[in-house]
Formats: sequence, structure tokens, C-alpha cells
Amino acid sequence: MFSTGLTDLKKMRESKSTENIQFLPFLTTCLNNLGWLFYGILKWDQTIMLVNIIGALLQILYIVMYFLYTKHKRLVVIQVLAAGVVLLCGWLYFNNFLTDRETLLSQLGLTCSVVTISMYLSPLFDLDYISQKPTVPCPESPLPSAEIHRMTSAPKGFREPHGTHREQDQNWSRTEQNGTSRTIGKSESW
Repeated sequence: MFSTGLTDLKKMRESKSTENIQFLPFLTTCLNNLGWLFYGILKWDQTIMLVNIIGALLQILYIVMYFLYTKHKRLVVIQVLAAGVVLLCGWLYFNNFLTDRETLLSQLGLTCSVVTISMYLSPLFDLDYISQKPTVPCPESPLPSAEIHRMTSAPKGFREPHGTHREQDQNWSRTEQNGTSRTIGKSESW
């Protein structure tokens, strides 16, 4: 999941530009990784810690590379500073105001879950811009594309209402009582 930015990284390096590459997914994924890393540290879960250390480092790499190639450096700095303020406020809240460990873990887990949802929604913020400019190519965002593919790859019976399958327009194979198979057409019934 965290390596989905590698295609964007390659594209930025080759074109020396960030045109048609979204910044917000990198930033929200980094915040998400740092939040879950904090959660993993508090639970002392080495798997959560390792996965999110790797994810955070990759996202920081993407952010740095985006900053190097973007024409809108000021906007990137403002967004990173805003994310830093959110992260600092969260850290202060969770460290200073929540004293019960169970409450701390449940509230942090809930907060991290909300940030995870925002991470998946962040590419949608550019849809308004894209829909207003028909000449703008759709930005590549492998993570949401993979999710959409996964959600639409369900078996036909789960996607299409009964009676709308493509096979209705074709011939079907039917197994007879004696075990032989024969093809029947649309006009024949079972």
C-alpha cells in the first residue's frame, strides 16, 4: 500500500515536475502512519511499529521529492506546517489529558481510524478541479484505483441483479439427469 507512490515518484523524477500528481494523499498517509506508529508504541506492538515506520519513511521521501519538483512550494510548506500543528495538538492531547491507558488507546485508535478514512478520501478533493477542466488528465492515484478495482471485482451474482447476467443473451449448458451435458438456447426452458 505504501509503495503506491513509487510510480508518482518515478514520474516526478523523469518529468522534473509535479503536474497531475496530488500532494494531499502523501501528506494524509504520512499523518496516518505517524498516528498508527504512536499507537503501536503505546501498545508495544512491533508489527504495527515496523509497518508504520516503513510507511512514514516512504511518505516523507515522497513529500520531500514533491517539494523539490513542485512550482507551488509555499502551498506545500503551508500544508505540511498545518499537518505538523495537527500532529502536535494530537500528541499533546493524548499525552497530557488522557491518563487512563485503556481510554488513551481506544481514543487514539478511533482517531487513527478517522485519519485512515481521510487518507482514502483525500484523492477525491481534486475531483472538483478535474471536473471543471475537461482538458486536465486524470491524476494517477494507484491506491484508490486499486480499491475501486477490488470493490467492482465481486462475483457477477453480487454485482448484478438477478436476471441481468450477460449469459442470458448466450446459450447455456445444462446437465441432463443421465450426466450428459447439452446446450440449450434462449427459447428453451430448464
